Amino acid sequence: MIRCTNQSLRFVGRWQVTDDKAVTTAPGSHFYLAFEGTMVILHFETLWLIPPYPHLWISVDDGAWIEVPIEKHLRIQTKTTGNHIAKIVFKSAIEKAHRWYQPLCGCVELIGVDALPGVLPEIRRKTIEFVGDSITEGVLIDEETSNGTKYHGRPYEDDVMAGYAWLSAEALNLEPLYMGYGAVGVTRSGQGSVPRAALSYPYCFDGVKVEYDSPDYILINHGANDMFDTGEHFVECYLELLDVIMRLHPQSMLILLQPFCGVFTEEMKIIKKRFEIKYGKTAYLILTEGWVPFEPLHPHRDGHQIIAKHLIEELKKLGL
Repeated sequence: MIRCTNQSLRFVGRWQVTDDKAVTTAPGSHFYLAFEGTMVILHFETLWLIPPYPHLWISVDDGAWIEVPIEKHLRIQTKTTGNHIAKIVFKSAIEKAHRWYQPLCGCVELIGVDALPGVLPEIRRKTIEFVGDSITEGVLIDEETSNGTKYHGRPYEDDVMAGYAWLSAEALNLEPLYMGYGAVGVTRSGQGSVPRAALSYPYCFDGVKVEYDSPDYILINHGANDMFDTGEHFVECYLELLDVIMRLHPQSMLILLQPFCGVFTEEMKIIKKRFEIKYGKTAYLILTEGWVPFEPLHPHRDGHQIIAKHLIEELKKLGL
């Protein structure tokens, strides 16, 4: 069995990677697998998962994307021999499932791969980290199909790869890193027991620190879940998050995105000004009011496409 630390695997995002397992709770986290031959079997831990299980997107050799629920064993078969590259993306999970404290009930936990290891290409793309909430996570991109059970259809209805963040990163040839959890804000904790943004940012989940290199760019989209708090408290907690980010990634370019629902316009300008005075570094502010309607709060696929179109244009102006 190929262990998770083997060089034929490359994990991108908020993963805890050891020889025995690779675990993430953040949709958008993904991994690449190089294998030889015509067949590979992925082995996952499912003991603590809450049904319906999280969903993955899987593509081999840049072919079509296939959506599958996690199972203990998933088989991929190709028509040709040789070196193949599979890309597996954590698409979605139930928001309310524990994603911070053990036991993790809404995660992806790879425990190994049955295959002949292949060779991963040396591809270096600049990285962009998206720090946000359910909109960044891709929640309710599709209409609810749960027939009265609120969370039953959520792995189908949520899709991180259809969200503004993934669409923008792909258009700009950037490798996306994700920290998006439903209901989380700078002033409040969220679904799955995830703490508020400043407290959770340094970690993959409770007690496990993020270990990837500093992103080239960090884009923050918080505020929708804070809209009923005071502007003063929002500014205070947002600046606390920026302090944490600067301590960990002082060289990253910071991009502040106004909430799509149009709140905290003046507060975002205050945050930018106070940050720049304190650190002597530019924080780029993108105002988004009018990009999409206030309702639905969670944009559907077409709404995310509109957001991405605007965001791509703004990011290009910044040299991305």
